[in-house]
Amino acid sequence: MNTLEEIRAGDETKALPVIVISGDGNNSPELARYVFKRGATDYITKPLGSRHIKTRSSEGGGMHRRPCPGK
Repeated sequence: MNTLEEIRAGDETKALPVIVISGDGNNSPELARYVFKRGATDYITKPLGSRHIKTRSSEGGGMHRRPCPGK
């Protein structure tokens, strides 16, 4: 998650949409809250198919970054 925090801290990168993909199959709501709190645009878990990734990434490209709660 350090990379996500670095992206959000940079003036030139803070508005980029960031989709976090969990590689461990962890579907916990706590982990989802954790990544959204740090500025993720979206969060998806594996396993997933290429169609799922294409859909989410094309939707993410047009998203406006939501402000982080507490900021």
